[in-house]
Amino acid sequence: MKFGIKGTIGAIDCTHIGIVSPPSTDAATPLSLFMNRKGFYSLNVEAVCDHRLLFTAVNMRYPGSDSGIWTTSPTHLHLISTYNIQSDSWLLGDQGYPLEPWLLTPVAEPVNAREVRYNKLHAKARNTIERAFGVLKSRFRCLSKHRILHYSPEKAAMIIYACTILHNILLKHGVAADLGFEEVLEESQDIDEIVIENPNFREGARVRECHIMSL
Repeated sequence: MKFGIKGTIGAIDCTHIGIVSPPSTDAATPLSLFMNRKGFYSLNVEAVCDHRLLFTAVNMRYPGSDSGIWTTSPTHLHLISTYNIQSDSWLLGDQGYPLEPWLLTPVAEPVNAREVRYNKLHAKARNTIERAFGVLKSRFRCLSKHRILHYSPEKAAMIIYACTILHNILLKHGVAADLGFEEVLEESQDIDEIVIENPNFREGARVRECHIMSL
């Protein structure tokens, strides 16, 4: 089943992949950058998936402490550059993301039936990225929150890229992961919120309101 919100091209979120303590001798990337707020070394991985749980974009260039990935994300920059051409398509993100014309978030305090319905449709559609992270970590246990990658950040990033590619290949060939819904949710609960200033809020609010009024 496709996303329940018309125009949706994917769901986006971040998850932490644990790594061993990186070398502390690199002045450009001090050790503290990789320590996330949950107290372990990690890469903060941003990903977009479609309704089939296929990853369509993956960005793992950032250490665990970085919560401002979206501002410099290649996906974000691409959506900005193509907005005038593709103004009828968007990603879905949770409240940690800024409301923008190309990224729709839930209504914080719904006041009518249409906004409540929109939030329900949004939550159901956005759940695909949490499920995708859960399936990925179930297939490749080295990415699980109970494990860590014993490699440099650069090599760990390449391993994660490889796992997402293999995940997509398996899905396209109909190979399902053997896991329950509870495990999927458990595997995707290590996500930091993204708090940034948002100059595109007004236009994003207008786009969201137009969509809500069409429900």
